[in-house]
Formats: sequence, C-alpha cells, structure tokens
Amino acid sequence: MVSKAYEDAINQLFEDIVIMSEKAKKTVSLAVDAFINVDQTKVPEIRKLDDEIYSMEMMIEKRCIEQIALNAPLATDLRIIFVIMKVITDLNRIGRYANNIADLAGKQTTDIEFEYPILEMSEKSISLISEAIESFLERDTEKANKLFEKDDEVDSMWLSIFRDSLTYMMEDPGNITKGMEIILVARYLERIADHACNIGERVNYLVTGTRRYRPQREEVFNEL
Repeated sequence: MVSKAYEDAINQLFEDIVIMSEKAKKTVSLAVDAFINVDQTKVPEIRKLDDEIYSMEMMIEKRCIEQIALNAPLATDLRIIFVIMKVITDLNRIGRYANNIADLAGKQTTDIEFEYPILEMSEKSISLISEAIESFLERDTEKANKLFEKDDEVDSMWLSIFRDSLTYMMEDPGNITKGMEIILVARYLERIADHACNIGERVNYLVTGTRRYRPQREEVFNEL
C-alpha cells in the first residue's frame, strides 16, 4: 500500500497537468488567432507560454522520478507515474506545434483571405485536448476511446484543406506562399489532435494495463 505522502504527491501532479493543459490550449488558441488576423503582437505571449509549458514538463518529470526513487511504486501505482510522464510529453509537443504556428504568423506581411476552416479545426483540436485530460483525470476509458472518432473529423478537415490549398496554388503561382502556410497550419493542428489522442491511449493503458492503439489511417492519406 502506498503512503499518504505518495497519494498527495500524485494528486499534486494531476493538478499540475491541468495547469499545463490549460497553458497548451491557450497557446494553440492564441497562435491560430495570430495567424488568422496577422497579429504579431501575440507572438511574445505565445513564446512565453511555450517556455512555461517546457519548464513544467521538466519539473513534473523530475518529481515523477523522485517518487519512483522514494516509494518504489508497483503495478498500477507505477503505471500512473509512467502515464504522467507520457502525458506531459504530449502536452509539450502541443505547445511546440502552437509555437510553429506562431512562427508563420510572425512572418506574414499581408492579410490572408481565409476560405478554409482553420478556426473550426483549431476549436476541434482544443476540444480534444480538454476531453483527453478529463478522461485521464477520471480514468474514463469510454471517454478516451471516443477521442478517436472525433479525431477522424479533424483528419477529414486536414485532408479537405490540403486538397483545396493545392487547387488554390495551382490556380495562380502567386498563391503558393499563402497556400503552403495554410497547409502547414492545418498539419500542425492535425498533429495537435493526434497528441490529444495519444493521451487517450495512455488512459487505456493506465486503467487496463494494455494500450489501445487507434485504427490505422493509411487509407485516408492514400487518397491524397
């Protein structure tokens, strides 16, 4: 049986993950807003949040290692530590992708006419992060498994944006830079959604001891 001190330490780590996830969601939201509105004033805040997310990952990882050394947890207790370390890696990657979107916002010199559902795609991706963290905190495998279905919607949007952007670029070589920027942002958002689903996979492992892998998606990208 684990000690009360260990339980308190784990609960604190859960609270820190919630804070980290909120920073990650805010970073994505700000980055997409900066890109759509060509607003470079938000870029410093995005950079700061990304740095804070990275610092939290390092801090949480250090405390996880300390708990392993101090308490030598076994079975489910050890899986909790393992999953926490994986979840914070996913959240850090989400922050990095948001930072990449901010890079594009900072380089724009002209407004982009948005005919693509970038904002809607970002909202779906952010929603997936929220639901992934909820499933983790509640250890709810049913909620975690539903993430994969919602991720399919994001994948479909990415595919649609990719195709529409190619058409946009072929119509006029002057559209190539804009089209590539849109493709990159959509790709980053698709990867953000994937990292949210990774957290869902961790929840299955935490609860059952077996990782449930999402269905293969090669057939989707073979359509490109």
